[in-house]
Amino acid sequence: ADPYDIDADEDGIPDNVEGLTTLGYLLPAAADTDGDGIDNSYDNFNGFGGDGIHPVDTDGDTAPDYLDNDTDGDGLIDRIEGNDFNLNGQQDDNVALTGTDTDGDGLDDRFDANNSSVEATSARMGNGGTITGDPTPGSNTPVQHTVSPHGCATERDWRCVPYVLSCEFITFKALLQNQTVKLDWTALCRQEVDYFVIERSTNRTTFSDVLHTPGKPTLNEVEAYNGIDNISGITAELIFYRLRSVMKSGRIIRSNIIAVKRSNNGGTEIKILPNPVTDRLQLLISTVQNGTADIHIMDATGRLVSQYKENLQKGNNTITYTQVANLPDGMYFIKLQMGQTIVTQKFNKLK
Repeated sequence: ADPYDIDADEDGIPDNVEGLTTLGYLLPAAADTDGDGIDNSYDNFNGFGGDGIHPVDTDGDTAPDYLDNDTDGDGLIDRIEGNDFNLNGQQDDNVALTGTDTDGDGLDDRFDANNSSVEATSARMGNGGTITGDPTPGSNTPVQHTVSPHGCATERDWRCVPYVLSCEFITFKALLQNQTVKLDWTALCRQEVDYFVIERSTNRTTFSDVLHTPGKPTLNEVEAYNGIDNISGITAELIFYRLRSVMKSGRIIRSNIIAVKRSNNGGTEIKILPNPVTDRLQLLISTVQNGTADIHIMDATGRLVSQYKENLQKGNNTITYTQVANLPDGMYFIKLQMGQTIVTQKFNKLK
């Protein structure tokens, strides 16, 4: 690292800001009483020599924050997470480096608020991590804290691992008709997805890629996707699928596994997989006609605990319910009613 470079990792966040913890941050005093070259804010000794700043390493990867372009190790670079200039919680700011450093202080002109000095401060990083920082900062980086139910209570976004969850799969369903499986899913993404991959397995252990689907640029909204897999060459009775989302940042998130069953005895059937159930209830429903099904979950006493309405299509349908994760341990019954047809199955819920 260049000792005269005020932004060694080129993320727009000055090394002075990244060198200290957020809560332990101190603005420079712009004074050096003992003349040893260490600013009074960081000099613990009155006389030549002192302790200075002990660089912090937030994600423990051995690279201190001021040299780490992904401080919290979440797959999203600090230049994006630390520079929400309009403070709208969206990744819609131009944070590309200009490649120009007019005053030669090591801070790209995109982020340099004062090209007549080497000041390395932010207007929104003050003593103790307050948002009252330097009124005449050297950098225009906001190092913002975005209020989010999935974020950190006080930590700034570029140091907050939970801030970006990448993609949350809301639903994931499969429908087997003849020799094709139609897969539908919805996802809520908080950073841009490059693409989704549908993975297939016949043993629930070894998966292979069968289809790529481009992601949509929309953020913070539920988006629907689908894909079709031709299984004419597969002989296994049970076929397993899962999704892999690949973010623009390179981060990868995988979904839960769902299954489809090839055989059908000619009526309406329910198979619960796996059973006992832990964090999700997966139903393999075979039906010989399209229709709407009422699905009721009851406890051992017959008390109704959940109910759903599903539009089923002719063939083998796979539906997953994650709400069962909140049910107490015990024995439950699931009842499916479709027209005059009623099918009941038992399952056990375990932690």
